[in-house]
Amino acid sequence: MSDTDNTHVFSPRTGDAFLVVDLQRDILSSGSLPVQGADIVLPKVNQVLHEFHRLGCPVVATRDWHPRDHCSFTGFGGRWEPHCVQDTSGAEFAAGLKLPSDALVVSKGTNRDREAYSAYSETG
Repeated sequence: MSDTDNTHVFSPRTGDAFLVVDLQRDILSSGSLPVQGADIVLPKVNQVLHEFHRLGCPVVATRDWHPRDHCSFTGFGGRWEPHCVQDTSGAEFAAGLKLPSDALVVSKGTNRDREAYSAYSETG
């Protein structure tokens, strides 16, 4: 899907799944660890979510879910400003994100002593 084509929606096939990665409030432009362009993907992500859900394809959403004293934070020897702290508004999924109620949510970065960038490692 190109940046200029807002009408095309990916068509999932049997066996496909959609993975939404860390689309949380702290990652948006107003968050504590903003990612350039994160705000503009939300409508496109919602279009694809709709298609996957409509066709019964699974949806998985990852989220950073850090304890307040996570080793990745600058105050604890890490390189990042505190972000996506468990049970805070910054860790919530972006307002307007239309995750289906049956989406599988995978939390990462939950161990205060271990950095975690991947939803495929130590997340169960």
